[in-house]
Amino acid sequence: MNPVRGLLDRLAADKERVDITVELLWDVKDSLFATIRFTLWEVRQVFFTRERSGADSVVVPLSAQQAEAMLSEHHFEPGWWLSYSFRGEELNMRRPEHRVIEPGKAKWWQSHVRGYSTETDGGEAIELTWHVEPEPKEHPTEHLIGPADYEEGAALLKSLLDDHGIEYELAVVE
Repeated sequence: MNPVRGLLDRLAADKERVDITVELLWDVKDSLFATIRFTLWEVRQVFFTRERSGADSVVVPLSAQQAEAMLSEHHFEPGWWLSYSFRGEELNMRRPEHRVIEPGKAKWWQSHVRGYSTETDGGEAIELTWHVEPEPKEHPTEHLIGPADYEEGAALLKSLLDDHGIEYELAVVE
């Protein structure tokens, strides 16, 4: 008899043990991925952190978690594993999309939003910056050298905030 088949038959005979074994395997998988994710986050913080750029932003009366939830409703996903870290960054989300602007140019783009926790007179808030750029996995060179469209990113973010009835204060860098 095949030894693997014999093990499977013995496990199948004890249904409770099979359920426990499957649950244990899922716990191990989840723990392993959580450890890998944490390690990558820390490596990014140590080796790929830059000073924050002087881009325009909006300040909204949300926590980083609330801003993440709002952006997630519009198909944004965590994007930190593909980008530099900026000092004080609490939120890094992106939304990839396919579009043809010019034949032969980048076809995959991403809307990219970063958030930095701050305080206002009303309490906790987050300062959000934005841009639209070539998607890094599909167009790594174009992603690094540009172009990044800050005006389109601003229009998109303001539209999302307006759709949710979230008031914001524009902070323009001169």
